[in-house]
Amino acid sequence: MEVNVKDYVRRALFRVEIKNSKGEQLADEKDVDFEKAVHICNTIWQQNPLDFELQDLITQCMKSFGFMGSGRGSGPNVLISAYLPLIDTGEVQTCPRRMNEFGPWKHEENLDTWKIRGEDKCCSFCGSVHPERVIELVKQHGPQIIQTTDKGYKFYISRPEVPNASFGGIKTYLQHWSEDQVAQYNAILHTD
Repeated sequence: MEVNVKDYVRRALFRVEIKNSKGEQLADEKDVDFEKAVHICNTIWQQNPLDFELQDLITQCMKSFGFMGSGRGSGPNVLISAYLPLIDTGEVQTCPRRMNEFGPWKHEENLDTWKIRGEDKCCSFCGSVHPERVIELVKQHGPQIIQTTDKGYKFYISRPEVPNASFGGIKTYLQHWSEDQVAQYNAILHTD
């Protein structure tokens, strides 16, 4: 099956997990490149000519390659997920969300880092884009890339080349922002 995808998907790594209608594991691959992921899916599709449900799920998932998983209860299951690798910067930090929100995690300082995903520096704990990167993006693309939420402490950054958090930073939590960064951001908004 031919797969039509955007360039950023071809640069991604993939997880391909496929089970047939009997629940047998046919593939469980992680960190494979695009070509190998397509090859795995095509091979399993061809090797199971009578498992129409499985073939249908593989076809559906390959049409939105890397962004869809599908299953039917106890029947076949197909997961194809695309992502860019996380690169640790070694910059230790403490995520304010770790310290201020209730949860089963450790509430201790210096457990988090800034990691690079795509072109964005993001918090290893909450996934927030670094405030300096948000300011840079708003300077480059204008304030229209910002999407507010019903939560006053969170907003999203809309970029076509970053379809989800597996490809880069798409959200920011204001808990990470300093007063100076908020002032810089507000100054940009008032100059447009």
